[in-house]
Amino acid sequence: GTCTTEPCSCPISRDPSYYWGKMTLMTGEGIKCWACDRHPAPPGIPVTTSSPFCPEKANQCSLQACKCESPSATKRVLRTKE
Repeated sequence: GTCTTEPCSCPISRDPSYYWGKMTLMTGEGIKCWACDRHPAPPGIPVTTSSPFCPEKANQCSLQACKCESPSATKRVLRTKE
């Protein structure tokens, strides 16, 4: 596969059926490198809360409009089993 020897970040998927995860690899010369790998997204688990902020736990989602509490966080769409 293709990888970069410079640390990088992976794109945020706008399609809720998958997400991009970073992999650490080694080149044939033994140099550490990174690549992004596409993974199927697990279903979101809806949680009910009165908070205006989105859930922060992995795979939890809100069925109402919410915003990220941390300015460095990124909101993404999840699909539930239903």
